[in-house]
Amino acid sequence: MKHQADALIIGFGKAGKTLAPFLAKQGLKVIVVERCLVQNQPGVTVITGKASFVSAHLVKIETEQGSMLVEAGRIFITTGSVPVIPVIPDIQSSKVYTSAELLDLATLPERLAIIGGGYIGLEFASIFAGFGTEVMILEQGERFLPREDRDIAAEVQKVLEHKGIRIQLQTGVTHIEDHRETGLTLQLSSANGLEESKADAVLIATGRKANTDELNLEAAGINRTARGFIQVDEKLQTNQPHIWALGDVNGGPQFTYISLDDYRIVRDQWTGSGQRTTLDRKLVPYSVFIDPPLSHVGLTESEALKQGYHVKVALIIRNRFNTGSPAEADRGPSESCR
Repeated sequence: MKHQADALIIGFGKAGKTLAPFLAKQGLKVIVVERCLVQNQPGVTVITGKASFVSAHLVKIETEQGSMLVEAGRIFITTGSVPVIPVIPDIQSSKVYTSAELLDLATLPERLAIIGGGYIGLEFASIFAGFGTEVMILEQGERFLPREDRDIAAEVQKVLEHKGIRIQLQTGVTHIEDHRETGLTLQLSSANGLEESKADAVLIATGRKANTDELNLEAAGINRTARGFIQVDEKLQTNQPHIWALGDVNGGPQFTYISLDDYRIVRDQWTGSGQRTTLDRKLVPYSVFIDPPLSHVGLTESEALKQGYHVKVALIIRNRFNTGSPAEADRGPSESCR
């Protein structure tokens, strides 16, 4: 059976669930499809199922009751992103978790190995170390937090190591052995050669990729970026002008508020001037929820220097009594970063 819709929203991320009622209020017939969804929205037809493109306007939806076709004039993809799972033998062990799965643990692991030294890995390291877990971070890169200024990265590393977190750079995992009752053995390859490490649980935190594997984007002729995300222009349209991609799936900054701003860009094309674009995002703030948190907005010091700016750096050095005094340093574009 074929159903008709003015707008089909695939996925129920922040952008999708905000966009659906808005489009319905504009008088459009809106259908939302999501694999795990029981939430109803006023004026919106919600379908729990798996979507895949048949053509640029036609989408097949597999549900528990069978399959159906939806033909839509406009299609919005908001399926988000999923963790990247590295190719490691025995990585499918029941004691190896993604960030979502680790939150469901009923018991606290005594030893946690985290594969990946990015922001997600650091947040979970800080959380579990605070609970009393022995935490080890395994990072293949040779620099800790490579996107941050070196003095910031060094301070974060010092804070984490003060909590007892072990950080091993230039270290990869080549094999995981699950000994069931006694835990896991990780075979490591590092600058020092081969070694072994023990853990009761492993967190995979090696990045995220677009959640598009089952969408059959090729049938719709939708282009991807070199990193595998859906390619969009500054108004979030794909190379198919009736198809938009919002949120993590388009490869932008992976924050909820960016997904919400993607919705605002699309909304502006209906009820605004139509001039709002992703190019308006010049200063995107973010926080890494370690303890204490790391927050940032605008250019880093090194980025500013590379662009020719003269910068002033203000530092507050705190002692064990949690007091401190500010210090300032001037930096010019010809000077090296700390």
